[in-house]
Formats: sequence, C-alpha cells, structure tokens
Amino acid sequence: MKVLRLLSAAASIVLVIGCSASPGSSGRSRDFKSTTEPYGNRHPVKADINANGTITCVSAMGKGTPACYINTTSGGYQVVTAGQSVSTGTGGTMILACQGSGALACVVNIKD
Repeated sequence: MKVLRLLSAAASIVLVIGCSASPGSSGRSRDFKSTTEPYGNRHPVKADINANGTITCVSAMGKGTPACYINTTSGGYQVVTAGQSVSTGTGGTMILACQGSGALACVVNIKD
C-alpha cells in the first residue's frame, strides 16, 4: 500500500511538472490558415500580435514552391517556407496570405 501511494505521488509530480509552463514561455499559441482559390482569389487572415513573439509557417501546400506570405506591422512583408519562423517584432498586426500558384493553403502558428 505504501508503494502504491509513493507511485501515485510520483506520477502526480511528473504530471504537474509536465503541464507547467517554463519561465519566460509565451502566453498564447494560436494557429491561422489562409487559402487561395485555383484562379487566384486570396483569402488572407488578419490577427493582432504581441511584441517579442514568433510566427512559424507550419505548412504551405500548393503548386510550385508554396510559402507563407507574412506581413507584420514592424517587419513588413516576408516570405517564409514551412518550418521557418519570423519575429512578431514590436507587435501590432499580422496578415497571412499564401504564395505559390493554383489552389493554395498555408498555416502559421503564432506564439506571443
């Protein structure tokens, strides 16, 4: 019985440690998706962003070399391929669109 209590306590500690945020970690994590129709009609997305965060292109799908086309208030326009990140800079607004040809879909994750 004593061993069972110790195992239960150890499991609880591991669970609490695994779920707690590390010091200095970002406050929010959000995903946004933009699409472009086959004939070029873009459907950009807009989001408010905080300073000192990151925007990561999670995926970009389409013909050619698809990429996330990110415009931030402080950083201007940036073309980012899947797996790459850019800074949110001083915060403000982010606009996401897809770059490539044909039907496109791109997703970014914002941690700010």
